[in-house]
Amino acid sequence: MENFIKIENMGIMAFKEEAAIYWTCQECGELLCAHRANCLHCNAPNPHFPNEK
Repeated sequence: MENFIKIENMGIMAFKEEAAIYWTCQECGELLCAHRANCLHCNAPNPHFPNEK
């Protein structure tokens, strides 16, 4: 639901641009997987992956 509100407020193009930056690996620049703790390309930690303790 939160994403729909953001899209309504900022527009779909700005939302997509923000999401692309958010899900880009800071180490190698490739797309991060939301379901993996590490980047599939360079093994850098995914900062958006929930850490289970």
